[in-house]
Amino acid sequence: MGEARKRGVAVKYDALGGRIYDLRYTEEQGAKYEALLERITPGTEDIALDIGCGTGLLTEQLESQAVGLDISASLLSTARSRLRGRARSYLIMGDARVLPFRDSSFDVVFSVTVIQNTPDPLSSIEEMKRVGRARAGVTALKKAFTRESFEALLREARLTSIKVLDSSGLNDWVVLIDL
Repeated sequence: MGEARKRGVAVKYDALGGRIYDLRYTEEQGAKYEALLERITPGTEDIALDIGCGTGLLTEQLESQAVGLDISASLLSTARSRLRGRARSYLIMGDARVLPFRDSSFDVVFSVTVIQNTPDPLSSIEEMKRVGRARAGVTALKKAFTRESFEALLREARLTSIKVLDSSGLNDWVVLIDL
């Protein structure tokens, strides 16, 4: 069932396409990015990972070296166009449950509106923790998780330094984590 769900998510976003994705989600995603970047700002010497980078909206805003990872070829194609000519930005097609990176590779990890789309949210969070070495910003749809269930999931991944931000007006819970 997990693989079928993963394929379903990829097909959904591939069919949506980058242009429609941007029209539909830029404002909402931008508000989440703003909430996170006000509190976690990767420096120019940092390396950041944007899990579920979509069309590169967050990756584009980072001044650090950045790697964007997404499961959708269509969204990554749009991200490639958006980030063309931007030094120190890299895009990879991949799965949030099995990140193709060594342990502690990234200073900052972002995962915005991804967790609820994974077949195994706990594995995805554990992978984020594995590849990160300092801080993380994570969001999850409120319609998929209550605040309590999202915090319980993060604690199950043995994350202890969790700060839930005031996310009134957003569709997601927004959380800062010290890894």
